[in-house]
Amino acid sequence: MVSLGDRQIHLIQYLLLKDEYVTIADLASRFDVSARTIRYDLSSIKTYLKLNDIEMNTVPRHGVRIKAAQKQKIAILAKLEGARSVSASDCVPAMAAFLLVQENSTYASLAEACRISRQSVVKAFPDVERLLAGHRIVVHKERGRGLSVEGCEVAVRDAFSAVLDEDPLAVELIAVLPFRSQADREKAHAILQSVETALSLSYFESELVELLIAFCLYRARCGHMLGQGALPEHLRSIGELPDYARYAKALSPFALEPIERTYLIWLLMNGKVRYPDDGTANEGDARGIALFLMEKLEALHPIEDDERQRFLSGLSTHLGVALYRLRNRVPITCEILDEIRIGIPLIYEYTRQQLLLCEKDYGVTFDENEVAFIAMYVASAYETSVRVTSAVRVMIVCPFGMTAGTILFSRIRQMVPDCELVGPFSRKEAKSYLENGDVDLIISTADECYDGYPVLRVSPLLHKDDAELIRSQLYQISYAKMCSSFMRGYCMLVERNRGKTYLHELMDIGDMRILDAVPSWKEAIRIAAEPLIRKGKLESRYVGCMTDAVIELGTYMVLLPETAFVHAGTEDGIHEDCSALLVLRNPVVFGDRGAKLVRTIVVLGVKNREKTILLDLVDIFSKDANRRVLAQDFVTKEIIANLHN
Repeated sequence: MVSLGDRQIHLIQYLLLKDEYVTIADLASRFDVSARTIRYDLSSIKTYLKLNDIEMNTVPRHGVRIKAAQKQKIAILAKLEGARSVSASDCVPAMAAFLLVQENSTYASLAEACRISRQSVVKAFPDVERLLAGHRIVVHKERGRGLSVEGCEVAVRDAFSAVLDEDPLAVELIAVLPFRSQADREKAHAILQSVETALSLSYFESELVELLIAFCLYRARCGHMLGQGALPEHLRSIGELPDYARYAKALSPFALEPIERTYLIWLLMNGKVRYPDDGTANEGDARGIALFLMEKLEALHPIEDDERQRFLSGLSTHLGVALYRLRNRVPITCEILDEIRIGIPLIYEYTRQQLLLCEKDYGVTFDENEVAFIAMYVASAYETSVRVTSAVRVMIVCPFGMTAGTILFSRIRQMVPDCELVGPFSRKEAKSYLENGDVDLIISTADECYDGYPVLRVSPLLHKDDAELIRSQLYQISYAKMCSSFMRGYCMLVERNRGKTYLHELMDIGDMRILDAVPSWKEAIRIAAEPLIRKGKLESRYVGCMTDAVIELGTYMVLLPETAFVHAGTEDGIHEDCSALLVLRNPVVFGDRGAKLVRTIVVLGVKNREKTILLDLVDIFSKDANRRVLAQDFVTKEIIANLHN
């Protein structure tokens, strides 16, 4: 029997709907995993399909394709649909989209649409309400009428667009709902074709764009019209954009209210498009910037050929759209901006630094939203390259018998295919292996202690709680390895191009503090920020924003061993660029989720977009010798001020 995970099920469903070959690189990009993971998934899928008398063909340089008759495809799709394991939290965006489409809903109708229990819907519903509240939409619950939403019409449409753009499960759910009339479908398709023909472009996700257009037509048909006074500034001024007239001309054959036409133009301008390869400025410039970023990325770590091509192709396409937006003053909002800045701060800052170098040559200014989207591409390429060369190595120890150890080994390998597993070992074999080998984590079915190695105890059958604990621990180890690798490359690059940088050049000695201990990590952040608040460089609310970021996003700010670089957003109360430091003689447990021991807390407030203070500070604190100095009882502010890279 072959057991499939959710991603493998989605892979089969995707391939069954494709008649042509799909490359490994395209699958890796679509499912946001490495090519290595896709190959592992396809190996399991091939075995599963063979057991169901279905063949999967693999052709070098062309990719993979499932060869099956239509009756076989229908049968296997039905079988897989019954096997899908979707949690209530996975369905939150889909439930939000469902509420936006249906005039009235119930918990039962949401449960039926998402194929989960009514109890699961009720439990997850506060998350649905929070998601919609972020788009200025209120959910009403009325006895006898069920669930309904209320918000200005532009907020409803913007929310629908944002949810579907971010969540494939929501698209899958909404696409089968009968809210669109045949006339809506045909008109949406005709509008899209007219725009693509008139402007000589094509949309990457044409089915999604058609769905968004049809939703707007449906809303207008139901009497939910846009009001001129309710439109935000970026819609009121859209007529000033250079390409507005061309879009308007493409939409002129269709009977639309002027305000509805304006909204559709804005929607179409924000879609991801590809232009014909005719040497246009955006295409050439996008390729040039992508090559520049690839060169800068490879200065830190080599990138494999497959990943290089995937990176250049995906990023060039995105940059073509981004340059079009920037040059036509079409604004965009990254809904996860703070998560990106805090979750991948080193790569976000490095990407921002490199894009600053491009701005003068290409005549554009990349705002933080555009930087965030581009940073995700850079992070994906970098993390994939690091995983290939420095995969997390995990030892499996099972003292009570090899049968249980073999089951545990198999389940962990399926759960985390990117990890390098060794074992299963007995206690004696494990100690023998560690005499000459090394691992990042030990997973054992009994209480074990191995000096210098983290150990997780789990059930041989790997219960749900065990799996979540393993994933959390492996993610933290992988993230720490990536940060370490990034800083090694960055430090070498900096040292080749410039001399020493001392800490006192980046931070006032009066903003450094040394204490024996603090009662909590929250208090540590408050004390570290105190000098900057006293000087008026930060507002007191900035402390709350930093604390909230750690609570909501975890301990991503612990970029180095025992060292946290804490910050919030540029609009959270920063008056000028600043930094401060708190060193603890006794480390504090930092964070509520994935807590880590931290001795050094660096508070940052960055207002000037051209400053690189985070990278400069991490450069200094990444040195093992400097961190050893900070751990000494005799350390003083004067000694700290003279630490350098």
